Amino acid sequence: MSELNEPRWAVISERGIETSNVTYSQALELARSLGEQGIHGRCVVTTEAALRTTTKPAEPQKSDPATTSERILEDV
Repeated sequence: MSELNEPRWAVISERGIETSNVTYSQALELARSLGEQGIHGRCVVTTEAALRTTTKPAEPQKSDPATTSERILEDV
């Protein structure tokens, strides 16, 4: 079994740990989705690495669409 198919991956962002213990493809999908929502600093890392960087789970950010400018984000 490939490590990419094992539920050992996490997504972190500027907000903290977004998810953990998912497959790489699930993590990549979430990272892309977060990018579409304007969340910055997205990284796919192992769950072990995510826990070393921060233990704080991400808190949903409320933004006013009227004050949020459009951003061009690179694909993860």
